[in-house]
Amino acid sequence: MPLTAYSNPRFSVAMLLANCVGMGLRPESPAEAQQWFELLDNCSSQSWTLQHVAVGLGTLARLNNYTPTPEVRALILEAATLEALQAQDDARIMLEISGKWGVALPAEAQKRLELIRDERLGRRGKTRTRQPYAL
Repeated sequence: MPLTAYSNPRFSVAMLLANCVGMGLRPESPAEAQQWFELLDNCSSQSWTLQHVAVGLGTLARLNNYTPTPEVRALILEAATLEALQAQDDARIMLEISGKWGVALPAEAQKRLELIRDERLGRRGKTRTRQPYAL
């Protein structure tokens, strides 16, 4: 079945890549890491969502040989400043990848993400379910 037959192909590819990294399979070169991003980007005509950024770009951030383009940095900035971002894991990932890749978040967004990440550490119970909010 082609990836485009899935209802959310970019998320499926993001999970596939995350599982590959979890099993120790990583791109061997910056060019191969860029191909991983292109696979994520080209597998769907749908807009990127918060879920895609958190899982897909969060996976690429775990690699030491991927360098994001200005367009990727813009996706991160847009996702990190979404008011709909409420899940602790999403906030943590946005802070990690923006820090690693030098994406300057507005001070208000940075503080909000830190609050979401820190306030939900056991004091408020379970984190909210991640929603596929469009960017």
